[in-house]
Amino acid sequence: MFRTGIEAAVRNALHEMGAGDVAFVVERSGSMVHGDYATNAALAAAKVLKKNPHEVATELQNTLGPIPGVEKTDVAGAGFINFHLSPEALQTIVKEAVQETWGTGTTYAGKN
Repeated sequence: MFRTGIEAAVRNALHEMGAGDVAFVVERSGSMVHGDYATNAALAAAKVLKKNPHEVATELQNTLGPIPGVEKTDVAGAGFINFHLSPEALQTIVKEAVQETWGTGTTYAGKN
């Protein structure tokens, strides 16, 4: 839900910056310290834009603008952008999990 919104915002920002066709990923962060999601979009766009990846990440961060459910963004390392979801977004995710009865499938029933 929020991941697709982040992907769309990043794609739009890259298009504004002149790098709309680059392939990138938005994925769950390996550590919650680094936010909820992260993207390598600036690293991919740096080649097309012929700029330093960290510089592209900062420009991309400034071009993104507000994203529904995202409380803040930060640039990390060589050019990754981290996305931190708002408490309200996290509450929405938990509510959906409860309503959809996550974990009640039978795919692995009887298996150890």
